[in-house]
Amino acid sequence: MENSGELSPDGLSVPLTLAACVLFGGFMGLLDDWMDLKWRYKAFMPLIAALPLISYALASPLTRTSISLPFIGAIPFEGGLYYFLVIPIIVMIVTNTINMLGGLNGLETLCPP
Repeated sequence: MENSGELSPDGLSVPLTLAACVLFGGFMGLLDDWMDLKWRYKAFMPLIAALPLISYALASPLTRTSISLPFIGAIPFEGGLYYFLVIPIIVMIVTNTINMLGGLNGLETLCPP
């Protein structure tokens, strides 16, 4: 059985990439609490947290650049559209959603990791 914490043959580590995304997102939340940032900055700051995931997806030879939706099927994304549009949008939506739940009496603890 392969250990998921080890590096793959091409030098990539999935757990390290995901940990970097989560830590960047958490640091931005902490920065927001300290500096009381305006909403226009808070909405787009999670794009920085998407950078490790984008770099992993670009370097990994096994990245699938299509999304499967029920009743619609697979939607293929060509070129850099998946890497530079879909991944940052997904990270931005998830981070902002968990941040909004945090304002509702600590409900972010119920969110799955």
